[in-house]
Amino acid sequence: MDQHQPYKPLAGVTVLEYGHYVAGPYCARLLADAGARVIKVEPPRGDVSRRRGPFPGDLPHPDKSGLFHYLNAGKEGITLNLFHPTGRELLRGLLKHADIFVEDSPPKIMEELGLEWKSLHGLNHRLIVTSITLFGQDGPYRDYQADDLILANMGGLAYGTPGFPDETVGGLEEPPLSSATSVAGFTSGVMAASATFMALLARLQTGQGHHVDVSQQATVAALMTWDVATASYLGVPKGRPPNLGPGPMPNVYLPCKDGYVAIVAFIDHHWRKLVDIMGNPEWAQTSLFDTQASRAEYWDALLPNLQKWVMVHTREEIFQMTQPRGVPCFPALEVGEAVDSDQVRDRRFLREVRLDGSAIAGMPHNPLRFSQGYATPSRPAPRLGEHTVEVLEEFLGYDRQAISQIRAMGVT
Repeated sequence: MDQHQPYKPLAGVTVLEYGHYVAGPYCARLLADAGARVIKVEPPRGDVSRRRGPFPGDLPHPDKSGLFHYLNAGKEGITLNLFHPTGRELLRGLLKHADIFVEDSPPKIMEELGLEWKSLHGLNHRLIVTSITLFGQDGPYRDYQADDLILANMGGLAYGTPGFPDETVGGLEEPPLSSATSVAGFTSGVMAASATFMALLARLQTGQGHHVDVSQQATVAALMTWDVATASYLGVPKGRPPNLGPGPMPNVYLPCKDGYVAIVAFIDHHWRKLVDIMGNPEWAQTSLFDTQASRAEYWDALLPNLQKWVMVHTREEIFQMTQPRGVPCFPALEVGEAVDSDQVRDRRFLREVRLDGSAIAGMPHNPLRFSQGYATPSRPAPRLGEHTVEVLEEFLGYDRQAISQIRAMGVT
């Protein structure tokens, strides 16, 4: 294999995606990065993410959304109205040739359209159907409506934030906080892509397709292992400090001269090195701070002394003093700083993508790397309906006249 060519483990696999916004599209994007041929099926108005920014010059345009480009790079794109009988038949025809179908519509909708797992398995017994839904395919909440904010709350994340080492003021009265990203959508997309890989391996053994059922709420809840264990073992309703007190200390971010810095020195040998870096101050020599347990117990006494030292230094100064000595301390970076860090530039994590005739945006690579390099999209995100004609010609044998007729019917 050419060492300059990225590894494509899913080469030869065909995926149809009927995804909206984040979860389904991100799952399919990861499959595309792995080399699958992904055909994105959108309604004639397009995926809702086409109408979400950011946009170049802050001017909305369905083909220029930064979010859409990130989620859908590497895919072909067609439009089909699945609420039209002909649109459904066209999709079913395409699914006869597919290996994987990724969808994130409500179960009730897919049942009404005749596109649920049972019907599709009868159509193509080798087809893997990956369904990403808000609450799963069954249960009393199956047909409830939600968005990422609700899912973060229903999964326990919103009330579990802030978490350790934040110090909350109101205890149980502290309001839940939302994430700065679509945490349910992205984590569910990763979970679904991983499960789809497993379903492909299972198909090699059985020759049969499988139904992958991913609940976004359950995915969020699965991230909350510490909080779930706390509630289960100790009967504590949530894991926010000060309910349980501080954990091992210092393991905290603190304000410094020009922002915040994370100080992680709770392991004894890290703490001793940090004390030496600070110049072995007299306050640090007390036996109260000798052990990990005692530093946690007397954190109220340790914190103001540590804070005094931190406040006379910049983030970079603390970083340069601690990391060469093996003490894990890092600046708290704003988003712009994070994507412009030396590490990000050196690993070429950002790639330039042209969103229109002139605007260029920096987009994150897939964070996975193989020995041959990053998993890299083979093409930019598709324009709305860009490949409809080619796909219907290739898979279903339609000619241009037939496609024009179904387009006039409102099917594409």
